Amino acid sequence: MFTGDADFDGTLFTGHAGFAGVTFTGHAGFAGVTFAGDARFAGVTFAGDARFDGVTFAEDAGFAGATFAEHAGFVGATFARYARFLDATFAKHAAFFGATFTGHAEFFGATFAKDARFDGVTLAGDAGFAEVTFARDAEFARVTFAGSAGFAGATFAEHAAFFGATFTGHAEFARATFTGRAGFAGATFTGSSGFPGACAKVFVFTAAVFHNSNLDPIIGETVDLDGAIFHKRARLTVMCSRMSMRHMQLRSGGHLQIHAADISAEGAEFLGRTILADPGPTAFTEALIRHPRSWRPEHRLPQVRVAVQARNDLAHRLTALAGAGRTTTVRSLRTANVGELVLSSVELNRCHFAGAHGLDKLRIDASCQLAWTPAARWWRPWRYTRRHVLAEEWDWRRRYASWDHRPRSVPSTAGSRDRRHLPGPAERIGGQ
Repeated sequence: MFTGDADFDGTLFTGHAGFAGVTFTGHAGFAGVTFAGDARFAGVTFAGDARFDGVTFAEDAGFAGATFAEHAGFVGATFARYARFLDATFAKHAAFFGATFTGHAEFFGATFAKDARFDGVTLAGDAGFAEVTFARDAEFARVTFAGSAGFAGATFAEHAAFFGATFTGHAEFARATFTGRAGFAGATFTGSSGFPGACAKVFVFTAAVFHNSNLDPIIGETVDLDGAIFHKRARLTVMCSRMSMRHMQLRSGGHLQIHAADISAEGAEFLGRTILADPGPTAFTEALIRHPRSWRPEHRLPQVRVAVQARNDLAHRLTALAGAGRTTTVRSLRTANVGELVLSSVELNRCHFAGAHGLDKLRIDASCQLAWTPAARWWRPWRYTRRHVLAEEWDWRRRYASWDHRPRSVPSTAGSRDRRHLPGPAERIGGQ
């Protein structure tokens, strides 16, 4: 036991450094230290601040089961070999930003009760964050994951920021839960990625680039794919209440199975054969019932208990999306490239097509729902026979005419639609 402050700043440990099981009652300063051999801090309790800023671990660094009661700083540290933080507890802020992990970094089962800062970190080896609990914000912005990145079963109780991160190897987020915002805006997935069973209040993949990835399946209240690019044929299985795909590019097409969502796909580019269909709630049953084993409601840290409760609340709200009667509604395909698109089992009652390209090749199967003209009445002339109509005609008649009277004048529609592909408000769509 070290009573009071322990200052090792700038020290050189030429051989093995063993502190396993030690308790530091005050400040522990290791800033600028070089550990030439193994550094063992397994089971150590740091009652005060623990400063490892700028430290060099030339061999293995072991912090398994360590407890950091106050601030833990590893800013700019270098881990040349294996870094073990399995089941470590960070009760206050943990700062790793700017650190370099040359070897494998293992944080399996660790708990971060306050903010965790990993922004700007370089992970040259595999990174293991499976079953980790982040009770507050988790910052991984601009991180480079050169090896595999494992976040399976992790819980992010507030915001998770992976903005601008690069995943070169496999990225695994199976059963991960984000009770706040899961931010992957501008992230690049060079290797494969897996999100099966991942849940979030808000998924943000704005301008993300996927070279060989699927989102299959994910569940959230809102999913934002604006400007995202999928280079290879993609498979997206998503259950959410709102989904935005504005200017998204599917360069090789894909299979989009979307349930219960209101979809806006203005300016989207469906450049290969793409099927957009509602698979129903059964496709998400397994994802809803599979929960990480690391839920610990009895955890001694109140922040973690709050995080677990937030996860339970989110799961309850997302389960409601699988309720009977919920279907997918496409709200807009304005200015989209839809020549390779097939729509199936979705509602198109309020879908706007104005300005879309390739409407003559768009396929809408019989399971889709289009709006109808009003029911027939005895004073309606024959020209109002019941038929399918598009949202544009509803809007046009509401503004310029009615279903019972001819318009007083026919306004110009120049620029409001593709005249070559959509000559009339209800023509050539599904053969109606």
